[in-house]
Amino acid sequence: MATDKFKVLITDDDIDLRELLVEAVRNWGFQAELAKDAEEALRKLRMEHYDILISDLMMPGIDGLQLLRKAMELDSGLLVIIITGRGKGRGGRGGREGCRQSAQTPGIP
Repeated sequence: MATDKFKVLITDDDIDLRELLVEAVRNWGFQAELAKDAEEALRKLRMEHYDILISDLMMPGIDGLQLLRKAMELDSGLLVIIITGRGKGRGGRGGREGCRQSAQTPGIP
């Protein structure tokens, strides 16, 4: 069995969702790190290798689709998962940006 774990970077401006996602990802046996926004995620992506980026679509400043584009410029092999709590809305644009599928997150009380 390989000792290396997939490294996952979770980017969301909602602290509750970030914590929920990091707990789930770690329970699945992956390494998980957090970024509170796209700017922090890009700094981390420039400094370290990640296998997977999970990002919210709607964030202040750089949004999830802009982050997707910039992240793919840094590492074209990076798997990017875009999540949204706002239904399909702008999610349709993601296909043109390299996102194969989007998922809606459940509301957190």
